[in-house]
Amino acid sequence: METRDLFYLYKQGSLQTRESVRNILVLRYIPFVKQLARQVSIRIPPSVDEKDLVSDGIIGLMDALEKYDTETGFRFETYAFHRIKGQMLDGLRKLDPVPRSVRQKARAIENLPPNELTDENVAEALGIGVDQINQIMEELSRIETVSLDELVTHSDNPFPL
Repeated sequence: METRDLFYLYKQGSLQTRESVRNILVLRYIPFVKQLARQVSIRIPPSVDEKDLVSDGIIGLMDALEKYDTETGFRFETYAFHRIKGQMLDGLRKLDPVPRSVRQKARAIENLPPNELTDENVAEALGIGVDQINQIMEELSRIETVSLDELVTHSDNPFPL
């Protein structure tokens, strides 16, 4: 059955039909979700499991199925891409103990050439005064976290006294 026809049944069918068609559509688009999860996983720490991205992506897919309007003229994949990726990123943000504002500051500093890492240049890149640099650097120092799995894996004694 054509995807277009499935969407018509999904939007117009009875509750039982909608559930059956939703399941078919989800199964049809799982490879799309997995492909997007692989793309996202390239830019995240290895401690984040790609399966978690897929799980979040499926939630985004189901949300996209529910909210997609076939009358807009946009392909479902175009619409779903943003919903799926957004849900994956939301899932990653929930796992991150560091606020987004601190991450943005870290990226601004990382974009400076190494020979320009002076207090004045860092302050300018962050749009703050030089006197606030120490406070910002303290916040940024909390970004480097270590996975408990890595501690156990790379330590001879995971429970030192």
